Amino acid sequence: MTPFLKNLTATVAARYGVDAAMILSPSRRAELCRARSLIWAIARWHHPAIYTTTRLGQYFRRDHTTIMMALRRHGQPRFGRQRSKRLRQWPPGLLDLCASAGWSLRASDIAAQIGCPASTVADARRYLRDSGAWGHGLKVPPYNHWAAIAARQGTALRTAA
Repeated sequence: MTPFLKNLTATVAARYGVDAAMILSPSRRAELCRARSLIWAIARWHHPAIYTTTRLGQYFRRDHTTIMMALRRHGQPRFGRQRSKRLRQWPPGLLDLCASAGWSLRASDIAAQIGCPASTVADARRYLRDSGAWGHGLKVPPYNHWAAIAARQGTALRTAA
């Protein structure tokens, strides 16, 4: 274990009032699990390239997926593709238009207004939803959205007879 992790483990153990050796034990007591997950989150926050989930799993004798789940509970994004989207530069006005329009406009309509691919609009909506800035509440379009599509196409929605 690195000096940084040793120091961090001792600090968090003192904060939670547990022994540092108990944090490394296989125990699943709630206060130990919370202390472990806090250590993992802090280590990943300060040194994401050094403390991968695999390496933290080796240090703490845990599976890397256990560390991934603990990081999600602490609100840390998944690294890799998700991280690059978080740091992405969006076309000017795209986030504002997505936030104000909600589901009332199709992604292709917004894309045509801004001049970007529809997949970029979908990514922007996902980004807004995950960051908490999406005030429309739903992860999928409501049913009346499909009625609007049918009305635009001049067809009627089928209803159960």
